[in-house]
Parts: sequence; C-alpha cells; structure tokens
Amino acid sequence: SKMGESRGWASSAALIASNASHIIEDCVVMIAEAVADAYLEEVCQGQTKSVQQAPSLDSGSSESTRGKSSDFPAALKAVMIHPVLDSARKIQRVRNQVGLYRLLYQYFLSVQLVYEDRYRLWSFSSAVEGQLVEKTLPLKRSQELQELRGLRRTYGLLLEASDVVIPIARRLFGFVQEGLQLLLVLVIGRGLGLVLRGIRESVNGFGQGGAGAGAGAGDKNVDGRSGGADNGDDSEGDWDSFSLSFS
Repeated sequence: SKMGESRGWASSAALIASNASHIIEDCVVMIAEAVADAYLEEVCQGQTKSVQQAPSLDSGSSESTRGKSSDFPAALKAVMIHPVLDSARKIQRVRNQVGLYRLLYQYFLSVQLVYEDRYRLWSFSSAVEGQLVEKTLPLKRSQELQELRGLRRTYGLLLEASDVVIPIARRLFGFVQEGLQLLLVLVIGRGLGLVLRGIRESVNGFGQGGAGAGAGAGDKNVDGRSGGADNGDDSEGDWDSFSLSFS
C-alpha cells in the first residue's frame, strides 16, 4: 500500500502538512482577535491622567498647592484604533455585533461544520493586503460529534432530521405545485373560453339585430310611398265625379 494509507483509510498528515501555513495564519488571527478585544475593552473604559494645577498668583496659596495634582482628569485618546470608531457607542455596537456572531457560531455554525467534517480557517489574502479569506480543511470530526451536548446536540439532531425531511418536503411541494398549475390552467382556460364565446355571440347577435331593423325600416318606407300613390288616384276620381254632376 501507499505511504500513509492502510486498508482503505488515508492519513490526514499530508493534508495538515500541506495546509500548515493556513493553520499558522489562523492561529495568528485568533491571537490578534483576542488582543483587539482586550484593547477595545480598555478603550471603552478609558484611561485618565491627572493634570498639574497651575500656580496661583498668591504666594501663600502657591506654596501650599505646590506639588499637588488637580482632581480634574484629562482623558487619553486611543491612537491604535480606526477613526470610524470615535465614540464609545460605536465601539460597543461593533463589540455587540461580534459577540452575537460568536454566539451564533458557537451554537449553530460550528455544529454544522462538525457534521460536515470541516474546519474553518482564516488566512491572509495574497491579492489584497490586510484582507482575510476563509478556507476549509476537510478532516474527520466523529469524536467531536459524539461529544455534543445541550443546545448544540439538539441543533445537530435537527440537522439530521432536515436531511431526511427536506427532500421529501421538496417532492411533495413539487407535486402539489404541479397539481395546482394544472388545475389553474384547466379552470382559467375554460373560464376564458366561456367568456370569449359569450362576447363573440353577443357581438354576432348585435350585428344580426341591426341588419333586421334596417330591412324593416325599408319595407315601411316602400309601403308609405305606395299608399300615397293610391290616395292620389282616389282624389282624382272624386274630382271627376264632382265635375260630371255639376255639369
């Protein structure tokens, strides 16, 4: 067998040796984070120095107060801090955000990494100076998985349940979605067909009704004209009979 391999199992020594630089950089980042946290705590608390009292014009009072410091302190300004964090409120906001992320990482994100057999490492970017990049180191973490307790163990069980339930839920959701799509297509399609048919029938009925009304009006005009001609003939006959009787 090859060196570092035995009965189908590969040694992680070669993987650790190849990522030794990233592991060392991650340790440096952890130390720098601890130092920065302590420094921010000290900045929030603030350091003061006593101001030497100015000598008075009175010679007697100047001798009595000589060598004594004033009770009024002068605050020292932190020099190794970003200019954006110029107040205690802003510093506390950043610290609270970092604390919340650490809490989420401790109870949730780290458990997910344990289940996925991965370590997360922070390394320095070679492209951008001063920027951190995240890297993962795949290693077996079965022992840590068995040592999970409390909330972390509960979240681990939820992860295991989600691996079983989520694929089934996705299939059921897809099946229901396809059924709803088919139902909507059938119902809406038939409804639109009935609406279009009703509109077409109403348009056709209106056109036929207008043609019939126009034909009826033409027949009435013809009858009126023929009636007028008959009345004219009757009037001419009555005039002839009147003229004969008079003569």
